[in-house]
Amino acid sequence: MAFESNNVKPLNGHHVAPELNDLIRKIVCAAIEVHRLSGPDVGEHICEKALLRELAIAGLHARTRVPFRAIDKGVDTGVRVVGLLVEDRVIVECKCVTHVTDVDHAQLVERLRFAGLPVGLIINFKVLRLVDGLVRRVNTSPSPPHPDSLVVFRPPAERFASAANSALS
Repeated sequence: MAFESNNVKPLNGHHVAPELNDLIRKIVCAAIEVHRLSGPDVGEHICEKALLRELAIAGLHARTRVPFRAIDKGVDTGVRVVGLLVEDRVIVECKCVTHVTDVDHAQLVERLRFAGLPVGLIINFKVLRLVDGLVRRVNTSPSPPHPDSLVVFRPPAERFASAANSALS
């Protein structure tokens, strides 16, 4: 199969920029290290904390339980929460289940669409080989997210500064 000359490789049949592929590779390498050290039978919370540590060691910025507003056709449908957000570009959902369900896949796709992020991962640690527990999804939504949904993705220092400035006004 021939790829375009700009080295953009398909992911789930869709093209993803090379820098995103590199970021995904680093995330997967960190997850493999967590799985190697902890094994397949550890809780999601423990895996998530260990993955945060490994991502930090790899020099990647990651945050857990990141809320964002879901705006659909101009209507605020409430707050959604991303399990893990890496470099403000990739959603990672850590699982420790026997089987990742279609609902898990749909939730990841929904979060990608509402957040306007390009790619997401489900990493299921309850497998013998971590490669068998990896799911990658690409946001194929052609429209950008509503600007209000991105407000919570600003770094905490910016959020606190803007809140303090508005309180002083």
